[in-house]
Amino acid sequence: MGKKHKVDFLFEYEVKQRELDYNCLVAAYLKNKGYTVAFINSWSCLQKKPKPYAARVALISAGYDDATYDFFTGYIASFEKVVNMQWEQLRPNRLYQKHQKESLDYSGVGCEIKHVCWGHKEKEWLKNSFKIQENNLKVTGYIPLDFYRDKLSVLAIPRRELFEKYGLDPDKKTLLFVSSFSFVGLPDNEPHGSDEYYHMCMPIFRETQRILLLWFSKLAQENPDIQLIYRYHPAEKNNPEIEKLVKGRSNVFAIADERLFHWILAADKIYNWYSTSMVEMFCSKKDTYLLRPVALPYEIDIPVFDGAQSIKSYEQFSASALEPRMQKFPVDPQKILQWYDIGRQPAYARIGDWLIEVYQDTSYVSRAPRDNVFLHPLKKRIKGYLKRVLVYTGIIGFCGRCFNESAFTEKLENIQKGVFLEDERKKALLDQSSYIHSKYCANRATDEEIEGIIERYQKLIDKL
Repeated sequence: MGKKHKVDFLFEYEVKQRELDYNCLVAAYLKNKGYTVAFINSWSCLQKKPKPYAARVALISAGYDDATYDFFTGYIASFEKVVNMQWEQLRPNRLYQKHQKESLDYSGVGCEIKHVCWGHKEKEWLKNSFKIQENNLKVTGYIPLDFYRDKLSVLAIPRRELFEKYGLDPDKKTLLFVSSFSFVGLPDNEPHGSDEYYHMCMPIFRETQRILLLWFSKLAQENPDIQLIYRYHPAEKNNPEIEKLVKGRSNVFAIADERLFHWILAADKIYNWYSTSMVEMFCSKKDTYLLRPVALPYEIDIPVFDGAQSIKSYEQFSASALEPRMQKFPVDPQKILQWYDIGRQPAYARIGDWLIEVYQDTSYVSRAPRDNVFLHPLKKRIKGYLKRVLVYTGIIGFCGRCFNESAFTEKLENIQKGVFLEDERKKALLDQSSYIHSKYCANRATDEEIEGIIERYQKLIDKL
């Protein structure tokens, strides 16, 4: 194995766009306090063995149960303590009133490690539903919201620079729609994590997207001096309907690049449908609207949208685009604050201070993973491939879809045959190695890239 690299805090991140920048902000805070930090990416670990780090505290993306814990910690040579950054929070209402076991429930070692909670509601749910001890739960706030505070909002790309980079006119009124149609591109003949939940969602999701695309097309045609940005979900990248919306129009753009907060701060008006980024819109103080041409059943909806005021017709949508200012924020601020604790101290500092407490806590020790790539490389690699494919082909999916025994069996049989569907239109077969390589390419970051981000944040927050 060679010599281990000792480090105080090791950040394991999974999805680069979702986690890397925010972990770097916490890392910068810790480095300014005199601690050492390092990073590994779980997708990169499937391509090649990572450096053998010996960490005092390991921070992982998820830690629901023994399987997820063992997977994410299995690429660390050794560690003393584990903290779950818990990047998946705020689930559909059905999961808070469930009567059966779900795939993202906490159990086993998942109930014994420490967890970051964005708000008090999350803490209460983990404590009451899974009997996790209070000293293992810490309400810290949500790091992305730190960038809407005055002192960090200076990091936003200036509107003129951002717009000119992507061919937009910075002098035109600009509307931003944040899409979350992650299910729409999935083929009906693919097994899904919960067929009941999937079939409940699909007609609503598809009809909603169809109507909204018609609205956007009509508004763009009637108002050539208004620009519209369709911020598409990664799962919509090759959606022909979105391509049709943009084609031949100089005032409609489909963009997924750059962090969302750059676009939120640059836009004049923002439109949401189902995205938890509503909390970022709230903190931005920008004109924000909720588009719901098709009503969502309570079971599917998210707690913060309970009782929200939504736009249901094109006439209302068109009027909102033309009005000087929104009349009222569509979501009850108190519901947001229950799930996202916005304190005087930024979340990155609250998390950093808590991590230092965990670091100094001599009573807290986490168990070693059952499979470690440095001790059992082949076994770990095979389990890793299967795990990643299961996670990202629908078995464990968006919003905590539950395991379905028949779907799980069918998916496992497909995996054993080496069959995976990537493109529903072409029905192309994709082998597991190239699938994982594509995820590796999308989520990897070099040591130099990470160090550059951390150094920039160190200089900025050192002045705060």
